[in-house]
Amino acid sequence: GNLQVRTGRYPDAIRTLSQAEHETRDPYLVYLASYLRGEAHRQAGQAVEAEAAYRRALETIPRAQSAALSLAGVLFLDDRRAEAAALADAAVAVPMPMDPWRVYGRADDRFWPRLIGQLREAIR
Repeated sequence: GNLQVRTGRYPDAIRTLSQAEHETRDPYLVYLASYLRGEAHRQAGQAVEAEAAYRRALETIPRAQSAALSLAGVLFLDDRRAEAAALADAAVAVPMPMDPWRVYGRADDRFWPRLIGQLREAIR
C-alpha cells in the first residue's frame, strides 16, 4: 500500500490498505493502513475521505503525530482552525505516544524485545 501511495496509484493503494485494515487486529498495522489510506485520499484530492481515514488511525493510537498532524492539515485547509490547532497541540504534548509511521522503516523491529527474551530463555 505504501509503495502504491508513493507511486501515485491512489485507487490501488486505497483498496490494498482498506483490505489490510480489515484483515488484522494488530493496532500497529491498523494504524498504518488507516494513516496511509488517509495519505492516498489526501494526495488524490479527497479531503473528506482523508479526514475519515486519519480519524480512524487516531482511534487506534490516539495523538500519534503523523495522523494527528496530517488531520490537522486537512482541517486547517477546510477552515476548521481551532480543531486543527487543538490536534497539533495534543500531538506534541509530552509524553508522546508511539507513532508506527515514525518506526515503519524498522519493519518488525518492534518484536525484538520479545524475541530476544525468548532466545535468552531457550539458552537457559
